[in-house]
Amino acid sequence: MTSPQIRSGAAAATRPPLHDVAHLGHIELLTPKMCESLWFFVEVLGMTETCREGNSVYLRTWDDYEHHTVKLTAHETSGIRRVGLRASSQAALEARVAAIEASGLGVAWKDGDPGIGPTYLFHDPDGHELELYWETEWYAPPDELKPSLKNQAQAYPGRGVCVRRLDHVNYLAQDVPPNGDFVRDVLGGRVTEQIQLDDGTISAQWLHFTNKGYDLVYTRDWTGTRGRLHHVAFAPDTREDIIRAADICLTTGSSSRPGRTSTRSSRRSSCTYTSRAGTGSSCATRSPGWCWRRTGARSPGPRPNGPRARPGA
Repeated sequence: MTSPQIRSGAAAATRPPLHDVAHLGHIELLTPKMCESLWFFVEVLGMTETCREGNSVYLRTWDDYEHHTVKLTAHETSGIRRVGLRASSQAALEARVAAIEASGLGVAWKDGDPGIGPTYLFHDPDGHELELYWETEWYAPPDELKPSLKNQAQAYPGRGVCVRRLDHVNYLAQDVPPNGDFVRDVLGGRVTEQIQLDDGTISAQWLHFTNKGYDLVYTRDWTGTRGRLHHVAFAPDTREDIIRAADICLTTGSSSRPGRTSTRSSRRSSCTYTSRAGTGSSCATRSPGWCWRRTGARSPGPRPNGPRARPGA
């Protein structure tokens, strides 16, 4: 069953996405160990470096059509700074910016990172920073990375896990429903599934913008802290790559363990691992992400004991 809040707004909760957000675009991750983290993303995950600017390195997965997938920035601590969402058109960008500003959670326009046009900064109710953009530079690979197939952005790198694309971001949140409502009502997403505890609390929600099972996830932070990260995930090419990823992590000194095996909306195999630089990752069909479940004092998030239900059920 679902919560009273969701049941009273069942029509809105289950309506199709607006499709003003085309897809999850890129993420910026912070690291206090740039050399070790760069080695992890390039040699273990198999990403390709596209450029450097200031204290940041831009990396891409091999099937991403845009300039970069990950912006890795040197910082005094580890974490996620920002998630980029690409709009489906200029008109869609303007419509979503208007909705964000009306919600009171907008920040400002800024020049985009390399390969990205004008970008609008905002944050969700829990304080996680996001950005929305439309103009983007299609990746032009150097000769050694030019693919044989015209529908591929670059050649298969054949290095490490060879993650194919960014899959999803899972945030920890002090309170889940306000964030899910924001993604649904302001950004135009849709809740595909959720976890409701026996006391009626919604402890997690999965949301999507297009035809994927989910793009953003909010999981209740049982410490009551705001603005933290659970993990980010990248998808490899095949299910069998998950097993290969675990072997690669074992041989490179990155610990690994089995992850959550399935969701109702998108059945997936996964493993979670941590690099020698202390960066946690999740690999699945779904793939490597930065999971704080094994790092320092960061929490594992809620321990749900209730049924998972679809909104409006």
